Amino acid sequence: MTSILPGILVQSLITSVRSNGLNLQILGFFEGTVDQFHLGLDSSAEPYKAGKKLKARVLYSFSSTPPRFVLSLKEHVIGLCAKSIGGESSSGVHIQEAYPIGKILEGVTVLRTEEERGLIVSVQPGLEGFVHVSRFPLSDCSL
Repeated sequence: MTSILPGILVQSLITSVRSNGLNLQILGFFEGTVDQFHLGLDSSAEPYKAGKKLKARVLYSFSSTPPRFVLSLKEHVIGLCAKSIGGESSSGVHIQEAYPIGKILEGVTVLRTEEERGLIVSVQPGLEGFVHVSRFPLSDCSL
């Protein structure tokens, strides 16, 4: 268990497909989940189904016994490469250049809420982002 750290690439098996993501078994023993936001494009163009093996990247683990892991199937996460926007990676702008850390974005559209987690937003066509609940401003109204 101590060798499963955030960032490691693991072989996984889909155990169930849910409306908001996937449940996986990793390394033949541990349980993991991939939420809807971290589903990648399936290169075989087949829908995800139970029993399919795939590679996933560990994002973090829950403090539980046995431990549970949250994983990503996004191509740029699996390959540990910078995501580009506006075209192919050779001609597009890297997302870090277009949206540097600390940049305040106006005019984003809320696509859906993830209860007790945050918001999925559209930053521009084809580019979604996540706003963690801890980043929401406190209300100015008194209780």
